[in-house]
Parts: sequence; C-alpha cells; structure tokens
Amino acid sequence: MELENAPVQKGQKAINISETQRRAEDLVEENRLYRQTALKEGDQAMAERWNELERVLLDIANSPEEVTPAAFETIRKRIEEQGTFCSRCA
Repeated sequence: MELENAPVQKGQKAINISETQRRAEDLVEENRLYRQTALKEGDQAMAERWNELERVLLDIANSPEEVTPAAFETIRKRIEEQGTFCSRCA
C-alpha cells in the first residue's frame, strides 16, 4: 500500500524505498508460513497466490534503496496486479 499510494514528484530522479524494503523483508517469512499452511491444507490455489505475493515482496526487498521513477512504476504495476489476490484474502 505504501508504494502503491506514494506520490512521485515530476522531475524526481530517484525514489527512496528503504522503509518499504525493510517491511517487505519482514513479510517474506510470514508469507512463506501462510503458503506452507495452505499447502498442508491442500489449498493449492491459495498457496499459488501466496507464492505470487512472495515474488513481489522479494522484488521490493531486493531492489536498490533508491529507484528511478520508471523502476518505481514497474514495482507499482506488479503490486496492482496482486490487488485481486489481496481482495480474495480479506
């Protein structure tokens, strides 16, 4: 949500995402536990959704602390693609 809603200033050369990176790193392990639980319960569809979310979290966690506006938009698009996932989990 933080990245998806973060403002980008016109002409901005770099965007600092270091705080969001730390949160993403923390969430990766929790996400894995949810995925493993889904697999143990035989819910392959939910496990795949958790797997997709993990890829996004890892992309964020492994990005540079400062990204270009173009790279930032790419991350945002991946998050938006996962929006359907999040609404299914609620």
